[in-house]
Amino acid sequence: MGNVNDGESALCAMCGSPIASKADTGRPSSYCGIACRRAGEYALKRKQTALLANEREQRSARLIVENPDSLEAIAGDNFGRVPQRVLDDLVEEQQRLEGELRSLLHSLD
Repeated sequence: MGNVNDGESALCAMCGSPIASKADTGRPSSYCGIACRRAGEYALKRKQTALLANEREQRSARLIVENPDSLEAIAGDNFGRVPQRVLDDLVEEQQRLEGELRSLLHSLD
C-alpha cells in the first residue's frame, strides 16, 4: 500500500488518492502531498506518545503489584480496580497501540 507494485499506481498512505509519478530514480513517494505527509507524521507521533505514556503507567502498576505494601497499593488506584487488573488492561492497551503503530509504519513501505 502506498508503493508501486507491478504496474499499479501508487496510493497515498493517508488519504488513498493516487500519487503523481515522478522520475524512476529515488525512493517512491508514500504521500500525495505535504498535507498528507504531515498528517502521517502527526499520526505516528501520537501513537508513539501514547505508547510511552502506557509504558510509564505499566511501570507504576508493576511496582504496586510487586510491592503490595506500598503507599499506592494501600491507597488504591484512581479507578478503584485491583492493581493486577489495571496492569492487565495496560498490557492489552499496549498491544493494541503497537499494532496500530505497526500498521501506520507498514503503510509507508
